[in-house]
Amino acid sequence: MRSLTSVFSSISKLSLLCLLLSQLGWSLSVSAADAKATEKQIRQLQSEIKTLEKQLKHFKGESQTVEASIRRSEIAAGKFSQAIRVNQKKMATVDRQLSELGEEQQRLEQAKVVQAEVLAQQLAAAYRIGRQDQLKLLLNQQHPERISRLLQYYQYLNRSRVEAIAIFQQTLDSLADVERNIDQQQQQLKSERAELKNNSEQLDQSRRQRVQALKQLRGEIKGTDKRLGRLKQDRKRLQQVLKQLQQTLKKIDLAWQSKEFRQLKGKLSWPTKGRVIQGFGSRAVQGIKNEGMLIKAPMGRNVRAVHHGRVVFSDWIRGFGLLIIVDHGSGYMSLYGHNQSLLKEVGDWVSANETIATVGDSGGLDQPGLYFAIRYKGQPYNPKPWLRRLKG
Repeated sequence: MRSLTSVFSSISKLSLLCLLLSQLGWSLSVSAADAKATEKQIRQLQSEIKTLEKQLKHFKGESQTVEASIRRSEIAAGKFSQAIRVNQKKMATVDRQLSELGEEQQRLEQAKVVQAEVLAQQLAAAYRIGRQDQLKLLLNQQHPERISRLLQYYQYLNRSRVEAIAIFQQTLDSLADVERNIDQQQQQLKSERAELKNNSEQLDQSRRQRVQALKQLRGEIKGTDKRLGRLKQDRKRLQQVLKQLQQTLKKIDLAWQSKEFRQLKGKLSWPTKGRVIQGFGSRAVQGIKNEGMLIKAPMGRNVRAVHHGRVVFSDWIRGFGLLIIVDHGSGYMSLYGHNQSLLKEVGDWVSANETIATVGDSGGLDQPGLYFAIRYKGQPYNPKPWLRRLKG
């Protein structure tokens, strides 16, 4: 009979288990509720961004016709560039699969030849034995042990032949499957090549339209005063975006606290490999200082987030082209402009060194490069001291 102590111990364990399970269920329900709330907040953020975009399109003093043409052509070029990137990845995957299937096909062909020879030998042996009277062979044996061995041999030969036929048929079936897969992969590769060609043509057309629009725009802002006014308006736009983002993040409770970013000064990875051709504070038009840095890099090179965070802006803005902004918490944001294509959307979480865009020349650059900036509560900070010192 169990003692009262052991009974109470079992009851206590059972109660503890029930308590843990109930807490786990509560935690899961809270997590699901939090996820649903966060999703709602992200949708609200995206809605706020769309409203902001509409405001930017109707910004005072904008040459609607030319600007709209540049915007359309650069956004289209970004989409086609990304489509080409996807095409190339798919083609690389298909090529690799075709190579593997080719090796498998070769292995199965070799196995088929070997198995066919083995099966032919077994069938020949069976034919030779079959031509003799099997009962006569058994009766002619003088010793009983030889009869037993001969019967076992016949059984072994029959089993071996059946197994060889089954293996041979399996090889033929596998070979047929591989050949069908090869045909499907070749069709997919053909389709991807056709789509790649179409996207490349569309990209070329978008870039030609961009060149024409930029030429027209530069003709309209030849004077230094006009260029200065345009630069001021571009910065005013960006400042408006940052201010709106800060207000929106506070309003929908998506702002998050992170002490990590401010502790990583001098330790952040560079957003892309390249040479700085315009530093923070260098003078642009009539003494206006740059509020970020411009890194010269080849078209299409990966742009990586310098630290983990959430994407709060991913769109085209005048003067900065295809721009992506990552919120790192505690008021810190990093900006990546003049991209060829944007790979992340508003609401996406990104990790440090994760690819978020590709280097381009959108926003009116003469040569491809990346605009990189760091803002703290909307104010520009020199980004270079935040980045690791390059060797050499």
